[in-house]
Amino acid sequence: MLETYIDMANIKYQQSGKAEIIKQFPEVTVTLKEQQRIMSGFYKAKGAPDYIGLIGKLPVCFDAKETAIKTNFPLHNVHDHQVAYFDRWENQGGKAFLIVCFTSMNETYLLPHDVLKERWQAAVAGGAKSIPLQIFRDHAILIKPGSGLTIDWLPAAMEERK
Repeated sequence: MLETYIDMANIKYQQSGKAEIIKQFPEVTVTLKEQQRIMSGFYKAKGAPDYIGLIGKLPVCFDAKETAIKTNFPLHNVHDHQVAYFDRWENQGGKAFLIVCFTSMNETYLLPHDVLKERWQAAVAGGAKSIPLQIFRDHAILIKPGSGLTIDWLPAAMEERK
C-alpha cells in the first residue's frame, strides 16, 4: 500500500507543479512468454531506486520500504547497491532517502541517507542488522497526512532534520 499512497501523492505533486517524480521499474529479460502473458523472466541488473525526480531544481531519489515489525527496521530490506546509488546521487548534489512505513504502528518516516549510511556501515562492521524505531523517532522525519493525501511526503523531504 505504501507505494500506492506515494504514487497518488506524486500525481498530485505533478498536477500542482510542486514536483516531477518518476516511478522506476527494473528491466526484465523475458525467458518464457505465452501469447501476451509473461510466464518467466529475470532482472537484467540491480535496479535503481523506486523513485527519482525533481522538487523544483533539487534532484531526489528514494526507495519505499515497509515492515510489520514494531521495534525496528531490518536492514536486509536494503541492498548494498541501493546504498551505493544513494551515495553517488548525494555526491552529485541530490537528496536521497528512504520512506519507511512501520505498518503495525501506522507510522511512516523519511530516513535521510546519512542516517541510513551510518547504520548500514555499522551493520557491515558487525553491528546491529536493523535500525531501531527510536532512531527513526529521533533522527528521521515523521511523514504526516496532508493536502488530502495519506502519505504527504513532500513537506518531510523539504524539512531540515532535527
